[in-house]
Amino acid sequence: MYFNKLTFLLSIIAASFSFQLSAEEFDEQGYSLRYKQCMDNSGGVTSDMLACMEEELKVQDKLLNAQYKLAMQSLDKEQQKLLKEGQRSWLNMRENDSQLIIKSSDGSLGHIDSSSLFLDYTVSRVQFLKRFNP
Repeated sequence: MYFNKLTFLLSIIAASFSFQLSAEEFDEQGYSLRYKQCMDNSGGVTSDMLACMEEELKVQDKLLNAQYKLAMQSLDKEQQKLLKEGQRSWLNMRENDSQLIIKSSDGSLGHIDSSSLFLDYTVSRVQFLKRFNP
């Protein structure tokens, strides 16, 4: 049992460490510099902008999962319960707000706004979770 917990903790630390090693590849808000470059090169083309957001969301989802796992490891049982409940609520809010934007907008602008919001929420949540990690 101890070996499994230690192996699990070491794998999480290694995943987090790989992100920390490349911290200079992120701006002060937490977005990757690659994302900014991609958006700058998109020329305002909707499909290109959406592709940039999709790629950045993959990066941010990895960060989100790593930060969540680290936070769960560092908190006591009561705090873990609160974080788990908060995370579920946050996931629902992110999805619902994103869908609300799509359903209340016309055309491709709604998809851009929705994807941007979804990404913004994710980046913000990563930053929030970092507060609980040593």
